[in-house]
Amino acid sequence: MPSSEDAPSISVITPFFNAEDTIRQLLLCYSFQDIGVPWEIIFVDNRSTAKTISLIKNYEGDLPEYKIVAAIEFAGAGYARNIGVDNSSSECLAFCDADDEIPHTWVSDMLEGVK
Repeated sequence: MPSSEDAPSISVITPFFNAEDTIRQLLLCYSFQDIGVPWEIIFVDNRSTAKTISLIKNYEGDLPEYKIVAAIEFAGAGYARNIGVDNSSSECLAFCDADDEIPHTWVSDMLEGVK
């Protein structure tokens, strides 16, 4: 685990299943987040057969630290979210679905809400 200085202030968990038609907008929204502290995204692949992972990797330079983890034992967003929690590096958690669109202050607003 990173030192407390380097640890993400918040982990945003995003489960997905074949989200190539919707996740582009969310990736763009993530790339424009206005937050002055480290944060991370946990993308949770819940049995996708599509090219969603490739789309995420295309945004690599524009996103904060992120992980792509597999949730393949069961289908369903709840299971995928739990896998995301298990792989997060922060005690503060937020959840955002692959078809969401969020304002540029969303992550900082979520962090402010748990302080």
